[in-house]
Amino acid sequence: NGCFEILTGEVHRFGGTVNQYTGDGIMALFGAPRALETSPRDAIGAALAAQERLDSYAAGLQRERDITFKVRIGLNSGEVVVGAIGDDLRLDYTAMGDTTNVAARLQAAAEPGEILITADLHRLTGEWFRFEDMGELSLWGKGHPVRVYRVLGPSGVSTRLEAASLRGLLRLRERDGVLESLLGIFAEVQGGRGQIAAISGEAGAGKSRVVYELKKSFESGEIEPPLFVSAGANRHDKNAPLSLLREILRNYSEAADAYCSVEAPGRETIWQETLIERAGDLLRDAEKARSIAALVERMEGGEGGSGPADPQPALDVLRTLFLLESRERPVVLAIDNLLDADRSSIEFLNALASGIAGARILFLPVYRPGFEHPWAVRSNYHHITLPPLSRGATEEMIEELLEGPVSEEVMDAVYSRAGGNPFFTEEMVRGVRESGGLVIREGEWRLRSQEMDFVLPRTVQDFVLARLDALPGRLREVLQAASIIGLRFESGLLGGILADSEDLEARLDKLQEMELLYPAGGLPDGEWNFKDRLIQELTYKEMLRSRRAQLHERAGTAIEGMGEAAIEENLDRLAFHFSRSDALDRAASYLIRAGRRAYALLALPQAAAKLEQGLIFMESKGEEKGREFLSERIRVRGDLALALLGLGAEERRIESLLGEMNEMAEAAGDREQVAMSFIHMCTLRFRMGDQSAVIGYAKRAIETVEGRDTYEPLFRGHFALASAYRVMGRLAESIEEAEEAISIYEEHLAGSDSDTPDLIHVAAELMGGLGISNALRGDIARSEEMFRCSEGIAEREPVMGLRGSTQFFKVFLFETLGQWNRMMEHLETIREELAGIQFPHAEAALASYLGMAYIRLADPQKGFGLIESAIEKRFEIGQKLFLALDYLFRAEALSALGRPDEALESCRTGIGHAEKSGGGLVGAQLFEMEARIECEAADEGELEDRIGDYEAALSRIEEMEMTPALARGRRRLAGYLRRAGEDSRAAAMEDEVRVYLHSIGAADAEEAPAARGAIGA
Repeated sequence: NGCFEILTGEVHRFGGTVNQYTGDGIMALFGAPRALETSPRDAIGAALAAQERLDSYAAGLQRERDITFKVRIGLNSGEVVVGAIGDDLRLDYTAMGDTTNVAARLQAAAEPGEILITADLHRLTGEWFRFEDMGELSLWGKGHPVRVYRVLGPSGVSTRLEAASLRGLLRLRERDGVLESLLGIFAEVQGGRGQIAAISGEAGAGKSRVVYELKKSFESGEIEPPLFVSAGANRHDKNAPLSLLREILRNYSEAADAYCSVEAPGRETIWQETLIERAGDLLRDAEKARSIAALVERMEGGEGGSGPADPQPALDVLRTLFLLESRERPVVLAIDNLLDADRSSIEFLNALASGIAGARILFLPVYRPGFEHPWAVRSNYHHITLPPLSRGATEEMIEELLEGPVSEEVMDAVYSRAGGNPFFTEEMVRGVRESGGLVIREGEWRLRSQEMDFVLPRTVQDFVLARLDALPGRLREVLQAASIIGLRFESGLLGGILADSEDLEARLDKLQEMELLYPAGGLPDGEWNFKDRLIQELTYKEMLRSRRAQLHERAGTAIEGMGEAAIEENLDRLAFHFSRSDALDRAASYLIRAGRRAYALLALPQAAAKLEQGLIFMESKGEEKGREFLSERIRVRGDLALALLGLGAEERRIESLLGEMNEMAEAAGDREQVAMSFIHMCTLRFRMGDQSAVIGYAKRAIETVEGRDTYEPLFRGHFALASAYRVMGRLAESIEEAEEAISIYEEHLAGSDSDTPDLIHVAAELMGGLGISNALRGDIARSEEMFRCSEGIAEREPVMGLRGSTQFFKVFLFETLGQWNRMMEHLETIREELAGIQFPHAEAALASYLGMAYIRLADPQKGFGLIESAIEKRFEIGQKLFLALDYLFRAEALSALGRPDEALESCRTGIGHAEKSGGGLVGAQLFEMEARIECEAADEGELEDRIGDYEAALSRIEEMEMTPALARGRRRLAGYLRRAGEDSRAAAMEDEVRVYLHSIGAADAEEAPAARGAIGA
């Protein structure tokens, strides 16, 4: 019992909790159930203090009972799960996890009287204590050795500032004005007018550093140096009467030592003797000096008495002593951490402060928010608040720490959490660098990974969590619920999450007063913000998963209760909250809705991520839901496949999803979803360049739903056929299928519940595609009509990216009409329209057509570079359909650059891609381009044969009814005929072409035969 009394007493004095008595020992926790700012140091401090007291206890046992008594201690630091375990008959509060197991193994491995700690704990306390490295020990139950240190004793460091100075202090920033103010106040003190200058700020704001720098200023020799007495309250002694005053007197004695003759180096009582001698010199009253000696004896708890029964007379004498000292020289009394001071010492300081108006004393009380005092009403009172550092000063500080420039991502990560707090900033940067989270790239420090979890150093966590754990339960409940919502939250939603929202406004006001929250825009009745990300993150992370899940579900339910409009506006938030709750079916529903909306907005990465996560949650529910749930499981596979296709994902992954969709739909007898699986396969095969497969799947989709009131697959099937036939050069059939699809859309789908943003997009593309087919055939009027219809849909319907897509169709009209400048301007407009949208297919198409426009406008080198980038992008995303077109444009560029051999090679490569993709339309133009290059390179003896080849190539274009492209080809043919001496035939052909191009309004109708013309769409 004697041993347990000592151990328990020291554990409690240092803020720990004894949670188990183990027969011949105890298990103690520091930092749980309530967090401590300095729990690693507290644990070692308690162990050392206990061993010191146990040494005396053991000496008594040895003397009185001849018993040798020793205690061994093992300490570790890390995360544990704490809580009550057991049943109704027995309930224990305990900690579980590897951290506790290692501590127990260390205790068993220690020699009697030893304190052993792990490397994790040593890393957090290295400056505060002396250690011996014991190397690595193999502990039972651990798969690898553990590095162990033996605690030897305190290092002499007593403040964070002293610990920081061992590493080297950083330059003081944005505190020059504070120091100037303090020096100005001290000038008043020198004139005999005592002052109180309170310095306040949150933990880590730099209060102690300001006092340190002020002391250095006095040591510079420019002004009369004062007697500088600094002391700080200790949380462990908050309940010990006059414990802070004892520290003040001890440090006063050390400062006044220069004026005393006491010489006793190494003796513990040196400061008491110095104090009593100094008191005798100044008071010149032996009785009063003895009263101080008696008070010191009471503080020390020495033998021979407990000191005066009433300490007040002695305290009055001490006040007089400080006033007399100030007659000899100015006195600066800097008292830190007053929030943890014992009440009797505070009363002494209040009394002293009330009498310094005519003395040369500068009283510097230093404290955090929450300390209450009576000094503010005094005329000689000044209050200095240390604000956070600005972003610029924080950046300078980080760059000094890292000895190099930092990126914006590092600044954002640190500043959003530290909020300009100098201590937090330094600890975070050191911690992240030591953990390998920072690397140098392109000459600056960057985060190793954008997705990395920003690990907060234990030192910072302890400071914040200690403050949060000290909050009353009803305030902590508000912070926890708010942290679920995020860094910024609405008070209305917060009220919906709380089980008891009574007096919420008052609780928010109190948290604002405590500088944990503040109202956004300064108005307390709307949105609120956490003071910084650090408070929000730690409040959230310290809750058990079950508690977080409960609050997330409440948040989602509260948003649902706001109505359908709020639900639609908050799909992402609902998905977020329910995915972190146990209601995963609700999470799946909102993830899928949010994913579909993201797809409609062309936010393809977000769409794919949400749809995939939604599908995972749905599959976790398996078959336990009804038919409607099954239908959604089928449909979401198709949605995900389309999103992945848009991102250029692997073909096998998309095929697998669509295969599952088809099988599940067949098994469920869902004909509409069977047909839609075929439609999605059409999209995949079209992008991959397999037009025969597109036609096959489209016809199967149409057959599956024909004769049923199921019009979406029917519409999409005819649309797919129109697209495939156009690529193949079967323009008449393409136009016929497109007209049929338009008829189905306008009669059965337009304006109905089925007319989703995605379907609207398809309808606009259908009309644009029909415009292209008509342009290729030279029916300019019908082409323009279809483009106007497509653009009209885009103007009426706010579908993301639709306007850019419909505008892209007009490129083909400008090309047909030879309007290259307008085409260039149009493409630049489209690029602006689609800026910020990650849609690699559109990026490749824009690069390709911009390249072709530059060729037409006599900048083939720039055009060539753009086309090369388009080809690279197509290969990257596996979009084989348009590679033939890119190689056609590439051949045009190389020919214009005077590189005919490479141009011919490009043509032949393009022809290979056209044959693979069923691209007869582009294939015909590639044959024309190949024959054209050979004609231009032919000498007189070869020209006749080459003209024959060129006429054969033109016959392919004629078969496909591409009349404008055929006309421009015949104009080139006329040029070759003139070279061969067939002027009359050439002239007739030129007149014929000129008349035709004039009839369609082509800008290049009068272009000379030798000039390069359009190569068709």
